[in-house]
Amino acid sequence: WKPCPTISIYGHKYFLTIEDDHTRFIWVILICLKSETQTHLQTFVTHVENQFDTKVKTIQSDNGANFIMFEFCTSKGIIRQTLCVEKPQQNGIFKRKHQHILNVTHALLLHSHLPPIVWSFVVTHATFLINCLPTPLLNNLSPYQKLYYKLFDTFSTKKLNPRVDPCIFLGSKPNTKGYVTFYLTT
Repeated sequence: WKPCPTISIYGHKYFLTIEDDHTRFIWVILICLKSETQTHLQTFVTHVENQFDTKVKTIQSDNGANFIMFEFCTSKGIIRQTLCVEKPQQNGIFKRKHQHILNVTHALLLHSHLPPIVWSFVVTHATFLINCLPTPLLNNLSPYQKLYYKLFDTFSTKKLNPRVDPCIFLGSKPNTKGYVTFYLTT
């Protein structure tokens, strides 16, 4: 995604969107500098191999220099596909998904009345919501269900602490069992 005019709380200017063709599940990786893209992609490939016991077979992207990873792809046996220059119609599915993420992000950000500096939390939460929504493309399963072969886990409201500070839910943090919130008073 092109640089955001507002730098996030943690210095993010960009986000990298990855979509699994089979499940339509999407991952968003927040990035401060475009030069981080290759490192994040390599880490993502390792994550997929370890967590899903599978191999990434193909990576498709535009012709951006930040996606050139010839040695890495060759060493992993990954087919590298690029789109033809000046042919955006070749990437229609991805462009629509990206627009969907941005539309949900804008709606959440505007409705919450939060400052633009928290856009990175809103993008990751929008992605979370989109992954949980059923889609006719997957016979009314959600991308989450298709990827993990189960319904999304719900939480019990019996253990909520009634003594809390007023805050706004911003999203979840990867590899953390808690949530990120924006405290209104501080």
